[in-house]
Amino acid sequence: MVAGRFLLFVGAVVLPLAVSSTIRDGVNLPKVFLLHSIVLVVILLWLLRMTGRKEVVWQRSILDWPLLALAGSWIISSLWSVDQTQSWFGTMAGFVLHAVNLLAVGLWFWLFLQLARPKH
Repeated sequence: MVAGRFLLFVGAVVLPLAVSSTIRDGVNLPKVFLLHSIVLVVILLWLLRMTGRKEVVWQRSILDWPLLALAGSWIISSLWSVDQTQSWFGTMAGFVLHAVNLLAVGLWFWLFLQLARPKH
């Protein structure tokens, strides 16, 4: 799983530097696309590793329950939001901290835990 670990660590360095001068929101949109792309590729690599091993290896951490509670609060606040579309998916007119991005950031952290922790 060296490729997934490499993508996560390189993404942590490259993600803040991702900008584009050819689109309207050249600061935030490239970061969002890069974040979602890296998370999707690393999840696919992780799933391929699990199917190759024929077992699911789940690294536990002390932050599992707090992250789950935070994700629950994202879902509840998005369900009772004034503008649910913007709460779930955001808008391209400017950066909105929405549920899809929060999920991607949460998955990024979870993948770091799964791939970067030493095996015991």
